Amino acid sequence: MSNEAEIFRAATALIEQHGEGAAVVAASHAEAALQRGEPVAARQWQRIARAIERLQSIGLAEEGSADEE
Repeated sequence: MSNEAEIFRAATALIEQHGEGAAVVAASHAEAALQRGEPVAARQWQRIARAIERLQSIGLAEEGSADEE
């Protein structure tokens, strides 16, 4: 997953699954990857977390999620 479109697709999927907590989930995956010694995966999860924050900050991710049900 290297291009922006893939990052935003992953971010959107996490938002759909986790709602407002999506960025925390992505950051948790990044930390876990670092602890496993996988810096490339960690950077990808960090990029996804930033994309989630951007989407949420401009209101593109305001829909409900499974966590809210």
